[in-house]
Amino acid sequence: MKKFKIIISSFITAACLVLAAGCVAAPVSAGKASGDSALAGAAEGTEATGDDAGDEGKAASQQGLEDGLYYVNLKLEGGTGKASVESPAELTVEQGQMQVRLKWSSPYYDYMYIADKGVDSGDEPEKYMPVNTEGNSEFIIPVDALDTPIKVVADTTAMSQPHEIEYTLSLDSSSITDEEGKKVNITRDGMAQNDLAQSNPTQGNSTQSNPTLAESSLTSSMKYAKYFDVEPVGEGASLITIAGKDKYLLLNEGAKAPEGFGEDALILQKPFKNIYLAASAPMDFFDKLQCLDTVKMTSTTAENWNLESIRSKVESGEISYVGKYSTPDFEAVLGRGCDLCVESTMIYHKPETKEKLESLGIPVMVDYSSYESDPLGRLEWIKLYGLLTDREEQAGKFFDEAVARLESTLDGTAYNKTVAYFYVTENGRVSVKKSNDYAVRMIEMAGGRYVFEDLTGDENMAQSTVNMTMEEFYAGARDADILIYNSAIDNPLRSLKDLEDKSELFSSFKAVASGEVWCTEKDMYQEITGVTGTIEDIKAILSGEAVGRDELQYMHRLK
Repeated sequence: MKKFKIIISSFITAACLVLAAGCVAAPVSAGKASGDSALAGAAEGTEATGDDAGDEGKAASQQGLEDGLYYVNLKLEGGTGKASVESPAELTVEQGQMQVRLKWSSPYYDYMYIADKGVDSGDEPEKYMPVNTEGNSEFIIPVDALDTPIKVVADTTAMSQPHEIEYTLSLDSSSITDEEGKKVNITRDGMAQNDLAQSNPTQGNSTQSNPTLAESSLTSSMKYAKYFDVEPVGEGASLITIAGKDKYLLLNEGAKAPEGFGEDALILQKPFKNIYLAASAPMDFFDKLQCLDTVKMTSTTAENWNLESIRSKVESGEISYVGKYSTPDFEAVLGRGCDLCVESTMIYHKPETKEKLESLGIPVMVDYSSYESDPLGRLEWIKLYGLLTDREEQAGKFFDEAVARLESTLDGTAYNKTVAYFYVTENGRVSVKKSNDYAVRMIEMAGGRYVFEDLTGDENMAQSTVNMTMEEFYAGARDADILIYNSAIDNPLRSLKDLEDKSELFSSFKAVASGEVWCTEKDMYQEITGVTGTIEDIKAILSGEAVGRDELQYMHRLK
């Protein structure tokens, strides 16, 4: 596990994707800053060159970073040492321009500027104002290059008189991960490639350090899932391998580790009665297996649960909200007798949190179900949670029935219809899935054809989505037979007007004219077992079975 020397810094926490995509600090002239302007406009950044960034500095275009959301380790030096910022930092790339979100440990910073721009030449520097109105000061500033010291100035009002303090900021390109926690490697030819595995601080829980996708052993005895495998290794003992690297020795109650096991695997001893599900996706598995009573803690607040069965339990306190996955209330976790913590890969952005849980004697398992590109591969993870909760038979039955249900629904018919699956970001760009994404696979299974069928990219490349301009989306999708608006990130739309309010170009789309515009429901992401119903919905739309219907299982028509 990497250790970071912190001079004045701690590090930057990941902020909300919506804020990152749509809210950037506006530069204003010195002495003319206003609170209103802080939330409007995008800072214009100067593209780094070899002269001003140095040979080692890497601009987004130089290292192949696509537009999107990333995280990067940050180092901040200078000042008095009393204030700090947090890391990893949220790094966004928009049209090749990088911006980093800085979150200070103090609420008293009222503006920042980049010291290298304009100051030495006598020009007035561009100031960046806080992007938040409450809590500790947060700024979004442009970054011309990584791996290159950036001199910044922050003005603090914590003293009797305001003071400008100079700091040196640097961002480590070797630490970049995408929003799902996949490592992004910057190769010599300037291409960005994602690394399946992250540094794993658990001692004896990884057989190799940071294996790439090609290096990871993803062989699995599962029918569809590629990112987990289970192997019986003795009486009452099973070896679980996740992502080809993380090994867990699962023991039945009273069982002992077989000889030769336990040295390179984390031991998990059943039964589990007080599980902390920091990852939200597996919660649906526990619900369907009727073992929510084993889950006592979550990192998702009641209002953010779209599944009523879960929300009601969080509201009643049966399942306790114990804080964000990155900063849980450790006393509360211990107080509820936590015997297993299940995290998403986002925990690799906060390795110290994982390390702290383990130091308290709490085993931590990392869920990789979101990495499965096959919808049935994601669904098959129910077998793993059935094994953990002694409901293997129920899990196997649930999965087999779901597969049989699809087999009876899907007859292999290929409909001559194209589908666009997308949402519009707050800055007006359109986020679409790459054609090797699991959502596209659902369209194909239902008999449709994804309109951006050549948007494949490299399987090892970070990001499952691509952001494009509205004009680019219009050129590629205006003649699509069906539009499906993805509300997993954005709020669900309720009418065609809601869609057209995002861009007047939508009024010219074929699907808008024919009334074939659909929107996913908000609970589709949290209800991971709903992939079967989602595929059935898409087939109904493609086949014409949905004619005259405005409400399907996981989608509704926009009118």
